[in-house]
Amino acid sequence: MYSNASEALWALVQGKEGGTKDVQWRLTRLTDEGTLKNGVNHCHVEVTFANGLQFGITCYGDEASELHKNASILAGYTQGNVLPPVIA
Repeated sequence: MYSNASEALWALVQGKEGGTKDVQWRLTRLTDEGTLKNGVNHCHVEVTFANGLQFGITCYGDEASELHKNASILAGYTQGNVLPPVIA
């Protein structure tokens, strides 16, 4: 298990989940940072691998803002197996 959504995203792009090691990836979905009707922030990120695997990460509250920030950074590093800088 991961301690937060950003950590899970980082593990995915580093190839730490089954079937993702040394496989090209790209962000195929990043929702705009938004707020639900009840006032809670939310964010959804989808990572798709060249072998067809897809992973989605959804989170709420303060963690949603952090995930959106980190996924936005990753969006610039989705060419090949180039790893982004360490994200917080």
